[in-house]
Amino acid sequence: MFWFNPRSKRGKSHKVVPSSSLPRRLFSITLHLAETSETFPLAGCYSDLTVVKLKHHLELLTGIPLHFQRLQYLDEVDLPDESTFKYNDIVPGGTITIRIWRQDGWGLLVAAAAEGDITQVDSIAFVNDGSALCKHSKRGFMY
Repeated sequence: MFWFNPRSKRGKSHKVVPSSSLPRRLFSITLHLAETSETFPLAGCYSDLTVVKLKHHLELLTGIPLHFQRLQYLDEVDLPDESTFKYNDIVPGGTITIRIWRQDGWGLLVAAAAEGDITQVDSIAFVNDGSALCKHSKRGFMY
């Protein structure tokens, strides 16, 4: 039995509004940068926000390139780039952890830069001839 009468005129006056036309309900989360133990509040999140869109924003916020970011929520499993907050059950006030790919010493470089340890940054980031290639990188990324 229905909780409403489908023949009632009152029931027919209500229109179903597609969710895409509803205003987004914005909320905040906390971002935890694992390599430095820093936390940042992050406002303006919404349930249809994709992980890759968040990564683009985080690149501007943290300075960590998109392809070095690993985002995790609750169980320390990397979130798929095309998944949404809703798909991952990320709730308002939740904490997302951002980690740096360990390969090639990039995590060490970020931690040293965050501490302001220029000597450590130089020893990680530059090869002996002073060129601006990460000495740990096999790909030869330029800064």
